[in-house]
Amino acid sequence: MDDDGMLTAVGFTKALKDLGVGDVSVADSIFRRLESRGHPNHALYGSVLAAFSEVLNGAHTRELVASACFNLFDLNNRGYIHKSHLEELKFMQVTLNGHPMCTPFMVKVLTDLFNDMRAKEEDYYINVVLRKGKKSSKKKPPQLKSHQNSVIPVERKVSQHMDRTLFMAYFATHRELALAFA
Repeated sequence: MDDDGMLTAVGFTKALKDLGVGDVSVADSIFRRLESRGHPNHALYGSVLAAFSEVLNGAHTRELVASACFNLFDLNNRGYIHKSHLEELKFMQVTLNGHPMCTPFMVKVLTDLFNDMRAKEEDYYINVVLRKGKKSSKKKPPQLKSHQNSVIPVERKVSQHMDRTLFMAYFATHRELALAFA
């Protein structure tokens, strides 16, 4: 960057290389779109930063990142993350280029989300099914038998897996999920 806040085409290409962009063959065409009208072969530094910000922080990029994160846990490529797989993944040492692909923190955050889903499901079942929508009803939920871990009958449970759509919604609204994959 020059002292006047302008960036040259050479400087732009170097910045892309420094950021780890392997193929900089399109750098020139991108730079031409950012080029300042009054200064040929120069782009305003702010314009370049705004373009990078749009690419890095845009909705499409967030969707791609969330989808890639989902794919780490979609072990069978069936379009969902199953809760039982999380325990297995907690102890697996899956790495890519020496870096762990799945960390205990990722597993913990996903497990917490499954527990949150289950709690909401149980509240709904108690308030709507057992109490028939009467929130002020003094009827208590039934006592659990020793082999039960929920008031919801096993055949009604749906929180054992999370599909891509639900994961994407959680990724967009639960900051801790996005941070777990950072």
